[in-house]
Amino acid sequence: MVEVGVQSGGSAMMWKSYFGPGLRYYGIDINPQAQQFQSDWATIFIGDQADPAFWDSLRGKLPKEVDFFLDDGGHTMEQQKVTFQKAFPLVKLNGVYACEDLSTSYSPDFGSETLKPGSGGPKGSFIELAKQMIDWMNCYFAGGDVLNKNMECSSEFKQGIMANNGFLETAYSLHFYSQILLIEKARVLAPVTVKGGGYSIRYGGPGSVWDGTLYKTPKKSVEQLPLH
Repeated sequence: MVEVGVQSGGSAMMWKSYFGPGLRYYGIDINPQAQQFQSDWATIFIGDQADPAFWDSLRGKLPKEVDFFLDDGGHTMEQQKVTFQKAFPLVKLNGVYACEDLSTSYSPDFGSETLKPGSGGPKGSFIELAKQMIDWMNCYFAGGDVLNKNMECSSEFKQGIMANNGFLETAYSLHFYSQILLIEKARVLAPVTVKGGGYSIRYGGPGSVWDGTLYKTPKKSVEQLPLH
C-alpha cells in the first residue's frame, strides 16, 4: 500500500497490524523527520504531494501497481486534487483509492470555503470534484439519451483531471462516508443496449410506462422464454 501522510508513524504501525507480516508499506511525507520510520517493510519518500514533478520523480521507485492508496496528507484542495490526478493510475484493478479528512473541503484554511445554503457546494474543493465523479460515471447518458445509442461520452468529459488519469475506464464504484471517499477500481466498459427474447411490449413516452394500448403477447414467444 501507499500512504500520503506518515507523520509520527502511528498509521504505518496500524496498517502493519491490520494487514499482517506480508504488508509492503510506502509512505510519503513532506517532513524529513518521517524518514526515521524506514524499515525492512516500510519505505519512506520525502516530498510535496502538491508538486506534480515530485510524483514524476517517484516513477520506478514505487510499484507500478498498488492494492491500496490512501491520501491522508496535508488535506489542502491542491494537495488532494494533484494527488488524485497523479496517483489514481497507480492503483491496480480491483484495488482501492481513498481520500480522507474531507471536512477540509469546507474550510478556508485549506484552500476552500464554508458551505453556504443554496450555493451548491464549496467551489474548487475536493468534495465538489468527488460530486463530479458521479456525473463522470454516468457520462454516457449525460446528453439526455437514456439508451445512449452512440455509446460515447460528450466532449466535456474528454478534458480535465479525470480525462487524463484513467478514471472513466477504471472507476467501478464510489463509496462515500463521513469525511472519506473510497474509489473501487475495475475495468469499466461502455454500456451496451441488449434486447433479449423474441417479443417486447411497447412502453409509453417519457413519464409514462403505458400508452393505453393493450398488446397481446404471442403464445409462441412466451413458450420460448428460457426457464433457467
